[in-house]
Amino acid sequence: MLSVLYVDDEPSLLEIASIYLAETYPDIVCETAISAHIALDLVREKHFDAIVSDYQMPDMDGIAFLKALRDAGDTTPFIIFTGKGREEIVIQAINSGADYYIQKGGEICAQYAELAHAIRTAVERKRTAEALKSKHEQLALIIEKIPALLSYVGSDLRCLFVNRKFAEWYGLSEEECIGKDIKEIISERVYLGLRERLAGISCTADLTYEEVAELKDGQPRYFRVSVIPHCCDGCTVGAFLIVAEEITDLKRSWALVEIRARQQAVVAELGRMALTGVDVQTLLEAAVARVADALGVEYAKVLELAPDGRSFLLRAGVGWRPGLVGCAAVDADVRSQAGYTLLFSGPVIVEDLRTEKRFFGPPLLFDHGVVSGMSVIIGGRERPFGVLGAHTGDKRLFTEDDVHFLQGVAHILAAAVIRNQEKKG
Repeated sequence: MLSVLYVDDEPSLLEIASIYLAETYPDIVCETAISAHIALDLVREKHFDAIVSDYQMPDMDGIAFLKALRDAGDTTPFIIFTGKGREEIVIQAINSGADYYIQKGGEICAQYAELAHAIRTAVERKRTAEALKSKHEQLALIIEKIPALLSYVGSDLRCLFVNRKFAEWYGLSEEECIGKDIKEIISERVYLGLRERLAGISCTADLTYEEVAELKDGQPRYFRVSVIPHCCDGCTVGAFLIVAEEITDLKRSWALVEIRARQQAVVAELGRMALTGVDVQTLLEAAVARVADALGVEYAKVLELAPDGRSFLLRAGVGWRPGLVGCAAVDADVRSQAGYTLLFSGPVIVEDLRTEKRFFGPPLLFDHGVVSGMSVIIGGRERPFGVLGAHTGDKRLFTEDDVHFLQGVAHILAAAVIRNQEKKG
């Protein structure tokens, strides 16, 4: 149903129009007003799909009425329905925002058929325009808020459109990107990879791949890139929509899951070795090798506490200079990380040995350029057997999972050491 407000200063015409429209066009519900002022009050109170108005009326003519509506922000379709047909009035009406100008007179059926058609057309046109505007606003919102870098490039790889996120990523405005060859914006390596991939793309196949880009701080950022070809004639690619979604956090999460899985596998493997009764030295050597690999560090070691408790022997290790394993000694007092670990009776994590205040790094660590590391106690039957440590020359913050892994390995070694000690009496 279409609700229509018909405004005319002649009551007889209002009555004829409302009756005729109701009987002939049941989808049009007509309400009437005898002046523009009354009509303005009605418009403020309720919604109408269209307004039909006479031109020549006392106090306020049809065009003044139309201007009052438009000045108030009312965009209801407006039809001038009048006996005045001068060209200047028609032009003035259209320029003021009227949708149609229909002249009264002639055969009544044809006249009201034209009016009904104008009403339906004007309403449908407005609804279509509003729907398109709504879709445009929705699309603009999606483009604005979507957490991805969007670029639309021609076959020559010049940017035809980019969203704000794309522009901001490269430190540009959207306007600065438009018209630029994309190679002027992205890195040469990323550009060459993109160009090579686009060369083989067809109208019938989208393309998805992963790419790595670097920020100014040198930190890598990972992206899942989707390329959607835009075909002009069904067979020729005229442009490409490129959607780059950052997946750095996802990559890091998966990497952590994989690292944790590897660490758990190492603990399980060492546990099986210990249950087979392998000798302690073999188990220690296997443990330091697996620990270094699983944690991605250059150095790992087992320090065995000497009988007098004053020093440690480098019993097993990887990464250390030749000749040190089995010979090198480390002080067991609190000035060393290993000695502090015994005193602390818990895991000790060092983010930067160069600025460490709790203890002094022993020559073994400083001579190898160690920066970060962690150490845990390996238990024994009556006293600790020693310390298990992992170290790296890079500054690194070890995670809670890393600590749990190292403790898990230390528990396995402690159990094997205790069994060996019990066998020896």
